[in-house]
Amino acid sequence: MHSTDIESGLIFSQKKMDTTGTQPVHTTQGILDAVAEYAPTHVVPMAATTDYAELRAAIEMALESSTNVGDPNSRLLVGDAQAIRVISDIGRKSGEVQIMQNQTSFGMRYTSFQTQRGNFDLLDHPLLNGLGLTGMAMVLDMPAIKLAYLDGRDTKPEEYGTNGKILENGVDAVGGSLTTEFAAEILNPYGCAVLTGLTEGVAEA
Repeated sequence: MHSTDIESGLIFSQKKMDTTGTQPVHTTQGILDAVAEYAPTHVVPMAATTDYAELRAAIEMALESSTNVGDPNSRLLVGDAQAIRVISDIGRKSGEVQIMQNQTSFGMRYTSFQTQRGNFDLLDHPLLNGLGLTGMAMVLDMPAIKLAYLDGRDTKPEEYGTNGKILENGVDAVGGSLTTEFAAEILNPYGCAVLTGLTEGVAEA
């Protein structure tokens, strides 16, 4: 649950400095907000149908800038179930599948696809599915996404009731918490892209 909270912050957080109270409150900037601010043309709303050429045009802009010197033309494409289904349908409808008589299973499950410029690994992300997003995908330059922990504030466990920890009088329980304070570093938002509204994958006309 703690790692899910960290990942949620990494993706969805918006930067803010609130000094209206007695204690200033700072929030970090997540991936979606960073791409929207620094590379707004990389946020692409998709049409009702998407073919291979349209998908390629939407994601290849993320290959124009890279922090990965060893493999500058590789990206991770993270999406919800609908987005990954649309991309899979594009692949399935763009080729030809032959089913032989002795086969006992059928269907295609794609884990990556290629364009003439690079390779994109696919990941159906449960966090995006759990938030009810439909048809959203992120193209990520993973080496450019880092966590900057505040000094002395990386993950701190606070437990009670285990391993000899002292409990307050009258407390009969086991529990605790994990606290982490960090800022997200999106070093290369130009190497990322965000696709929204992926609805149906079709073959090229």
